[in-house]
Amino acid sequence: MSYFASGTKILVKKGSGLETIDPLAGRQVGVIPKTTNELVIKQQQPAAKLVILKDCNDWLKKLEAWMIDACVGDEIFLKESRNSRQLEVVPEFPYV
Repeated sequence: MSYFASGTKILVKKGSGLETIDPLAGRQVGVIPKTTNELVIKQQQPAAKLVILKDCNDWLKKLEAWMIDACVGDEIFLKESRNSRQLEVVPEFPYV
């Protein structure tokens, strides 16, 4: 059986200034509901305004259209879904 460990990170537009969890306060942050990543952002940045998303395609559309400021998810999925050179996954080390 194969498995991997991944941590919670954020997907943002490059140059957004949202490289850490602190500036997410008051920002629109996309999450997939009922996930560990939703719990992490609620615990570590309760002032973030959560936007419920359906799936990875939904977060890309909304992030690229500036409908949300960031997406929270597992690092491996964020890196795989980032289809634009304008997006980056931050910070260097995951939140959990």
